[in-house]
Amino acid sequence: MTGETKFGLRSVFLMLLAVLTAASIFWSAALIHLLLTRAEGFLIGPTAPLGADFINLWTAALMVLQGKTREIYDWQLFNAFQQSFLNAYIGHRLWAYPPHSLLFVWPFGLLGFVPALIAWSVLGLVVMVAGARRFGLSWCEAIVLVGSPAALESLINGQSGNLACGLLLASLASMRKPVGATALSAAILTVKPQLGLLLPVIWLKDRRWTLIALTSGLTLLFFLASAALFGPDSWRLYLSSTLPELSNLQRTGKGAYMEMIPSFFMSARLLGFEGDSAFRLHLLIAVPILIFAIWRILVEEDRFRRAAIAIAATCLVSPYLHTYDLTLLVAMALILMRRTDWGIAAMVIAWPLPLVMEPLAKSGWPIAPLFVLALLALACIPASKTSARVAAQDA
Repeated sequence: MTGETKFGLRSVFLMLLAVLTAASIFWSAALIHLLLTRAEGFLIGPTAPLGADFINLWTAALMVLQGKTREIYDWQLFNAFQQSFLNAYIGHRLWAYPPHSLLFVWPFGLLGFVPALIAWSVLGLVVMVAGARRFGLSWCEAIVLVGSPAALESLINGQSGNLACGLLLASLASMRKPVGATALSAAILTVKPQLGLLLPVIWLKDRRWTLIALTSGLTLLFFLASAALFGPDSWRLYLSSTLPELSNLQRTGKGAYMEMIPSFFMSARLLGFEGDSAFRLHLLIAVPILIFAIWRILVEEDRFRRAAIAIAATCLVSPYLHTYDLTLLVAMALILMRRTDWGIAAMVIAWPLPLVMEPLAKSGWPIAPLFVLALLALACIPASKTSARVAAQDA
């Protein structure tokens, strides 16, 4: 394929992506408006809360403000408190994030439910755009993230996917100053620690000793502050009650949520494996992938490609990633479009993945992890001379 042909193909694809992004943003706004107008109190159906999982964040925020922080991590008491104002059963729920997350969520309890949901949704989008820009993506690329199906999934489910994507991208911007902004992003990301799994490898590769020390210090400060403000029992109960119950739900629970998790673990469960057997199979695949990714990161000189490898490997290694976290893969595809000849192929896989993986799983084909594995393979293909020259100029 000649350079002129590749340029023409890329231009056509970018125009198509722009149209899809605009259509997605318009459709998302219409859907969100419809949900808000249909809502009656907290609910949009007999057992469906507006904003789905956001009800858990708002519940935790209220409990902090009412001095019930110890009860947040006793999942039975958490459910009872939630039922006290809902007057409807919306399923078994718990607050799955560690106690230092409460340092950041309590202000949402100062707002009414709908204003808090709107503020949370806007915050996620703003942080995602800010993280993308800090990493080095353009405004247009950031808008593609905002208009992706994964971003909509995060909004509809009231989830932290967009926020976590922005924090990870900002954390991956380790070569940019001020270093404090990168360290703060990474320290906050520890509320969802699986997403930062490969950050230390990248920082060690770059010899970012100050960044490592500052992030470690901030994280320790958050841990100590949460223990001081919410009591050491919050951490004890989180470890002894919440985490075991969360693990039990993932290993034995049934429901549509299973089709939203693109991991080898959940694919094995959907294919009939018991929870423990599925997790062992996941480890059998994930550990070699992790070792391979660490090696590739250590030998890769381009920071963009290191980030792409880290994102894809993190998504594969985590057993509990959801569709609303997959803005990460769209960001990875945008990175590859800058750095490799395979970026278009990566975007064709990443952008629609949240739309296709659930129907495939319902049809007996839970193969979403294979798509993510393909993305990792694309990130590891050696760059062409042209791509390498562009990378050298941007370094």
